[in-house]
Amino acid sequence: MATEKEILAKYEGQNPKKLKVFVYYTEKATGIENEMNLWEWLRIKRDRNRRDRFEFDRVVDLSEGVPTIETSDDKKPEEPEIVEDKFQCPLCGFVALNEGDLKLHKEAKHS
Repeated sequence: MATEKEILAKYEGQNPKKLKVFVYYTEKATGIENEMNLWEWLRIKRDRNRRDRFEFDRVVDLSEGVPTIETSDDKKPEEPEIVEDKFQCPLCGFVALNEGDLKLHKEAKHS
């Protein structure tokens, strides 16, 4: 995998406002992942007051039709945690508030 500088070097010399390239980033204060256009990312990187608030995750290029995703070495994609709800119907996915509601649901819908 490449670093942020290596990935962004591919778009150097081109007008970033005309590219269909999006940068995914994480806000350091909140940990929220979000996206922005490449030209907005480059503008933030030039602003010394704002550049340290965001952490680069990956680039998605939509100009070639099928999105190609390039990530940096630093970020490894996390697998989502699977949470099982004991009040969820295994047949249709309905989530009840309690065990009695689940039993009523199963009798009404699945019997």
